[in-house]
Amino acid sequence: MNPLSQHYHQLTGLNQDWLITDVQLDVQQRTLTLPLEFIGDRVSCPECGAACLMKDHAADRRWRRLDAMPFQSILTARVPHCSCEKCGVKTMAVPWADRHSRFTLLF
Repeated sequence: MNPLSQHYHQLTGLNQDWLITDVQLDVQQRTLTLPLEFIGDRVSCPECGAACLMKDHAADRRWRRLDAMPFQSILTARVPHCSCEKCGVKTMAVPWADRHSRFTLLF
């Protein structure tokens, strides 16, 4: 992880299961976009909490987070789907936002 990505990883409070793959700063639009990638080896069912196999990834999602100085900050990620024997295929919960929310917990 490059130093800038590591800096934002610490600022966002992400755990080691998530990697910031790029830091996209658009000065004209005044946006800071942080694309995330799941690199963890364990997924758990958001319904029952059971350890599951990763099936695939959902479409790219966006979450608004607290602004970084004058820049609107956005997290993007393709969240893994888990295949739970009890609950079926579910989208894994992310540590930075509530289910179905488009805003981070701190926003």
